[in-house]
Amino acid sequence: MWQGAQEVIPTSDFLLRHHFHVDQECFLCRHEEESLHHLFIGCPFARALWFGSDLHSIIYGTNFITFKQWIEEVIYKCKEYQVDQDLVKKFAIVFWCIWLARNSARFQSKDANIMHFLYKVKSMLKFAEDEDSTTAVRAEIAKVAISITWQFPPSGWLKLNLDGLRLRLSGAGAGGVLLKMNMVVLFMDLQHLSRKLTPY
Repeated sequence: MWQGAQEVIPTSDFLLRHHFHVDQECFLCRHEEESLHHLFIGCPFARALWFGSDLHSIIYGTNFITFKQWIEEVIYKCKEYQVDQDLVKKFAIVFWCIWLARNSARFQSKDANIMHFLYKVKSMLKFAEDEDSTTAVRAEIAKVAISITWQFPPSGWLKLNLDGLRLRLSGAGAGGVLLKMNMVVLFMDLQHLSRKLTPY
């Protein structure tokens, strides 16, 4: 959520502003352009998840101009209305599940099933309540994140893996590996970029 408060979650509109050419469509609803506001507030999938988690009156009862203000207002209201459960924790878990659903739809071409993610929210809440610690939430989130793994390219396809590193004093480095489906390395290169790079 801290990335949301800083408005640096890599949604399509953020990536486009930083000169990455990506599909602008929301992968959850396929109707609107993806932005922070749309993904977490306006998307029908997000609306259904907030409603199904009984947070809709807090989520949609806020006045805000920026996404950061929305997060701050929701957290304030969660603390104000809290009776017998940790609503801030619930807000964070639903927020995280929306991001997981988006990544699953975008990178694994899986349809976002609202019932699946409602169950995930409820199981993560139960886990957090049983353990009653933030460590428990992090462990559950880590288990979910591990399920996204590297896969061999499909038959007839090539896969290009790239990585880079920027160090303030010594410049930057980049590397890449091009693989066929049978793990034959077609190309591998590492480069040291000596000129200083400036961040966006």
